[in-house]
Amino acid sequence: MAKRTCTFCGGGNLTKEHVLPRWLSKVVSFDNSTGELRGDAEYNEVARRSIPISPGERQVRNVCAGCNQGWMSDLETATEPVLTPLILGEERTLTAEEVDVLALWAAKTAVTTQFVMRDSGEIPRRQAAQIFERQRPAAEMQVFIAQMAEPWGVACIPGRVHFGARRVITLGSASRVERLRVVLYATTITLERAVIQVIGTSDRMLYEPPRFAEEFEGIRRIWPRPRPLTLPRERLLTDRELALKTYGRLHEMREGLVELSRVAEQRGQP
Repeated sequence: MAKRTCTFCGGGNLTKEHVLPRWLSKVVSFDNSTGELRGDAEYNEVARRSIPISPGERQVRNVCAGCNQGWMSDLETATEPVLTPLILGEERTLTAEEVDVLALWAAKTAVTTQFVMRDSGEIPRRQAAQIFERQRPAAEMQVFIAQMAEPWGVACIPGRVHFGARRVITLGSASRVERLRVVLYATTITLERAVIQVIGTSDRMLYEPPRFAEEFEGIRRIWPRPRPLTLPRERLLTDRELALKTYGRLHEMREGLVELSRVAEQRGQP
């Protein structure tokens, strides 16, 4: 049996890591945590799995002591003063550096969240390695933030859609079509009034993945290209909007990537 190694750095000496950090208990009540997105029937083909008990109590053993007590601990220390006002719904202007910290925290949390359930590990290990090595979200990831009109409890909810795609591999004068199984994933983290979403693809398909608008009906993209940001916005989300927009984005991305794969195959034909 192969020895398990750290998801981020590949090292040994694995330790337990909280899905959500302990410092959050200062500002949220894990007793009010929720495990479902409501009003999402329109996109019910998306696989949705919620953490079965309070995410504040869940731990995973996929991180080594060096990462846990090193850069991840430092990241939590840097994130606490940035994220706390947003959780409480307070007005706050974030610098580009603070937005960058928030995006890194979201990416790290999305990776650890997926290990809560056996069938939800859809973020490739190479992307976790990118997060560790570059101290920023993986190139395939986009990170968004919004705020709710009312406190919505605490939840970490991974979702995904699968589809078959094609890309052309060219070697000299010859080319061949490679068929892929692509996973599009979305992790939604709700912390009372704050909502953070990490959306990405398991395979870049030799292209940059489709990018969404900088701001879309109250949802603001903070990665890539972190920049100063003032929250809350005038537009606040309801719980139904949160569900529809989270999974609607996965379907929108899927259609874009399917079209890219078709174009790639057509260009590779004689």
